[in-house]
Amino acid sequence: TIELRGHNLPPAQGVVPVPKSLPMSDHLLVHAPQVANPVAVAIEPHAVVAEQEPNPLDRPQAVPVPVTICGVIQERNDRDVYTIGVKKGQPIHITLDAVSFGSP
Repeated sequence: TIELRGHNLPPAQGVVPVPKSLPMSDHLLVHAPQVANPVAVAIEPHAVVAEQEPNPLDRPQAVPVPVTICGVIQERNDRDVYTIGVKKGQPIHITLDAVSFGSP
């Protein structure tokens, strides 16, 4: 299932079922009750984790690797801190997709 959250969505929006057959693309258009337009949802081949507040510098949120983290910048200077388990010298790749999803 897909849980829809957002500042512009009604509370308790609930979950939307994922079709058994996924499209041959990296996005799925989801149609949900009470939402006027379809929502583009990324299809990920690995874990997707929701940000858990608070996650400040002294209490980082542990996440698996590989992972996609879904979070929100709450206010100016908001910091979201995470820990990941990697070996010394292991390369990691981090991508910020906010703008590509239409986020400011």
